[in-house]
Amino acid sequence: MEYIIIAIIIIIVISIVIKEDKKLKTMSDPNTEGYDNTRLTIEEKNNYEEIYPTGVKYYTSNIDKFMKNFPHTEWNNDKIDKLVHYKYYAQNNALVKLENENHKNDPKAIKVTLNRRTIGYISKDQKSLVRQLTKIPNLVRAEIYGGPRKIYDSEKNKYVELKVYDYSVRIYIEK
Repeated sequence: MEYIIIAIIIIIVISIVIKEDKKLKTMSDPNTEGYDNTRLTIEEKNNYEEIYPTGVKYYTSNIDKFMKNFPHTEWNNDKIDKLVHYKYYAQNNALVKLENENHKNDPKAIKVTLNRRTIGYISKDQKSLVRQLTKIPNLVRAEIYGGPRKIYDSEKNKYVELKVYDYSVRIYIEK
């Protein structure tokens, strides 16, 4: 009887994980049906708390792995009429996961992951707010922008790629 109960629990957990993975792929993969990259309007933003994770600069390579799916079609075009030209399109509707983590420096840390890769942490001063607004773990909407860029150099009359870059991540949690 115990084995049957354990088997049922395992099946339930597996189905929850599969359902979560499917939701994550739909929201974060431009090649799936249901993908939506629209920004929140000013009115919609009033219904959400904006949270900026800390430590994002330490996880640039993890964000690069996600953003490479959204290449800017004009990246190699040096005749574009912009002062700054980004390699990837900003993602306005990425789905990130907030997870509890027993971190060595903070046993009650909240980790932010994107496609199972860490991209930052909720700051100590915002953890209690986040815990009030949502259960942990949870999937929430995020905007990701920045990344590799070229700037126009008027002296050289061409774009110059910057070797050092960062991303910005803004999380929206419903109030």
